Formats: sequence, structure tokens, C-alpha cells
Amino acid sequence: MKAHASDLDSAYSWSRLGVSMIVATVGSVGMWAIILVLPKIQAEFGVDRAGASLAYTATMVGFAFGNLLIGRLVDRVGIVPVLMAAALSLLPIWNALRWAMCFGRALRWKPATAQPAS
Repeated sequence: MKAHASDLDSAYSWSRLGVSMIVATVGSVGMWAIILVLPKIQAEFGVDRAGASLAYTATMVGFAFGNLLIGRLVDRVGIVPVLMAAALSLLPIWNALRWAMCFGRALRWKPATAQPAS
């Protein structure tokens, strides 16, 4: 089935492109917004720019290698099993974070019957 030129340049296709660009920009803002806070990270930890950007560099290298591996896996078994496995692999992490937050709240909790400091 061949698409007509009028379908390719329709208002609907341009609106889909615009929405896709907005979603991609908002979705990936975390990858490039770190540049804006690097000077504050440098000042907070007392390191130079290379030291402050090391974690960001490691994250981007991890994304690159991870995309190569996951891309091959998606090509081999399909997108749905890979997405389901990725979502299920995050459950223990979310559970651990939830328990860590509860533990942090418990450390700050003071019973109502505690004696006031004199």
C-alpha cells in the first residue's frame, strides 16, 4: 500500500510530529538538564568540572551499552517480553526504596509520650 503525498504532509501528520517532539523533549530533559546544575554540584562537593560530570558520563556510557544490548534482545524476542521483564525487574528496587523511606520516617518519629527536653 503506497501512501499518497497529501497524506504525508497533512495537518494530522504535522500535529503528530509536533506532539512527538514535545514528548521527546520533556521525556529526555533529565539527560541534558544536568549541565545547568553542574556548577552547583562542583561547589557543593568541592570538585572540578571533570569530577562533577563523572557520574553523568558514566550514566551516558551505560545508556549507550544498554541500548545496544536491549536493542539486540528486542530484535530477537520482540518488544513486549522485554518491556515486561524490564518493568518486573524494577519492582524489587521500588520495594527497597519504599522500605528505605519508611525506615527514614521511623527514625524521625517521636512518640507523643516522649518527655520534653529540659
